Amino acid sequence: MKVIVFYNSKFGNGKTMSEYMVKSFVKKNHKAKAFSMQEVQPKKLEQADLYIFSSSTHIGNAPFKTRGFLKKIRKQNKANFALVTTNLAPQKSKTIKTMREILAKRGYVEAKDPLILKVDSMKGPLEKDYQEKVDLFIDDVGLG
Repeated sequence: MKVIVFYNSKFGNGKTMSEYMVKSFVKKNHKAKAFSMQEVQPKKLEQADLYIFSSSTHIGNAPFKTRGFLKKIRKQNKANFALVTTNLAPQKSKTIKTMREILAKRGYVEAKDPLILKVDSMKGPLEKDYQEKVDLFIDDVGLG
């Protein structure tokens, strides 16, 4: 199974989570890579069995860069997807809803419920048990 994680991370929490997630997938004998949404061309995504899109939340929604990246993904790059967000106030955020709607319009199919990780303050760090939550998320995707 090949998994690619794309993240948009303002303060580094999404990057930290993505790097840990890749290591966990590799430990389970899957091919996995992580890329910042700013370092790849969305119209030239590498083929994968599962794409994971992770974004921080700014002013209650997905940042402009996340939305722009997702809107530029070509339709022929269809695959299942899963969503992750790092968030200070998850109950008030529209990030997951926004990302889900954009990807559905692009023809992607959601593989599982999103992973929502809380940050302790605006700049982080991630909640203390984020690694356990990431591992459970991976197992629940059906790749474990």
